Amino acid sequence: MFVRQAKFGHADVRIRSLLPAVVLFIVSSSLLSAQGVASRAARLAEIEHAMLDTSFFSLISKYVADYPEPAEVGIDKRVREIYVIVNIRTLIANNNAAEAIRINEALPEKPDEYLINITMGLAWQGVETQRMFGYADSLLTRSRDTAWERNSARYVDRGALRFYTRRAEVTGLNCRGKGLTTLGRHAEALAAYREAFDKSDSSETWLNENLLRSYLANGYWDEALDFGVACIRNEVAGDSIAPLLRAEIRKRNGSEEAFDALLKATIEDAAKKTDEALERGRLNLPLKPCGLTTLDGESVDLKSHAGKVVILDFWATWCGPCKTAMPLFQKFYESARNDPRIEVISVNVWEQGTRNARIERVRKFIAELKYSFPVLLGDECSESFKLKGVPTMVIIDRKGTIQYSEVGEPLTGPALERLNRMIALLLKDQE
Repeated sequence: MFVRQAKFGHADVRIRSLLPAVVLFIVSSSLLSAQGVASRAARLAEIEHAMLDTSFFSLISKYVADYPEPAEVGIDKRVREIYVIVNIRTLIANNNAAEAIRINEALPEKPDEYLINITMGLAWQGVETQRMFGYADSLLTRSRDTAWERNSARYVDRGALRFYTRRAEVTGLNCRGKGLTTLGRHAEALAAYREAFDKSDSSETWLNENLLRSYLANGYWDEALDFGVACIRNEVAGDSIAPLLRAEIRKRNGSEEAFDALLKATIEDAAKKTDEALERGRLNLPLKPCGLTTLDGESVDLKSHAGKVVILDFWATWCGPCKTAMPLFQKFYESARNDPRIEVISVNVWEQGTRNARIERVRKFIAELKYSFPVLLGDECSESFKLKGVPTMVIIDRKGTIQYSEVGEPLTGPALERLNRMIALLLKDQE
């Protein structure tokens, strides 16, 4: 999920991805003619549209080759930062750590907190030598020491500032644990994972799995069992923790029966606690009209779905996590579309350009990927649904009241189970 405030010169703009959707045309630049600005802007718009497509990095490489000098046009700065990151990734993959370090240190400006964590992640995933780890470790220290100062000028909302700074720190510590594990320094890796877990909200399944593996690597079986069961009970275990525990019990006891009984009781207890938490967590917000329309321009009133549970998925074509989540949303739509008690709808928001241009972009996006779920336009709905980022899923009960709003979770594993529980609870309301 991406949404934050950044400042370019004196203009506040909303950045919603690694490549921001906003294109700033600085026509007064002394470096370029008006025609040159337009040409660059067109190339940058093409790159933005291709984000996550196979042509994305080749377009970036050709752009940098054609325009070697930076300019204050569109997303030029971000494109150049990504180009550097891609080069660093390629060098690490080819075991050329020394050149990767040289390029990163030669940058006139260090990347922001998101990009520097990508650099750290790539460094630790490509650890081959003690020197490479030492450099990556220095990046973590540098990032942690400057994160608050660097971010404070960019984030308007202090809560968002704390969230993103803490998330960057957790990501870096997780990468540090992976690097130490690769080097066989398991005690230090466990310390890094524990610190990351303490700073997280405990819901990151990838971090929880890494911490469990580290407990096992250090021979801390009792701690591993207690932690793994707690993850399962709190539904933050992902798909790997139960199999890891089962395999370890089989190795130790030659039987899985005791664990299966424990797992069954834990899952039942977790389901009960989740339902209780969902009941307490209802939003009970009134549904306000906000100008939803079809792609053909017809107005849509969600109150026409009274008596049904309505699931709205808010997304944008430029949003990387939205694109990742959409195939799973399509599968969910296919599983639910024949249930007369449920309505599943996607809502496109926060696109750039004229209305006709936005509609054409959305039509093309949906057609190319062969999605069949219904699509509405909701450009004026951010306030009505209290949107803070995309993707966001909003669940409305049978009486037309907003009950849940979930941000940034693709429908897999625990997230899908959580959504199904929400729907089940709301369907019971009028039974």
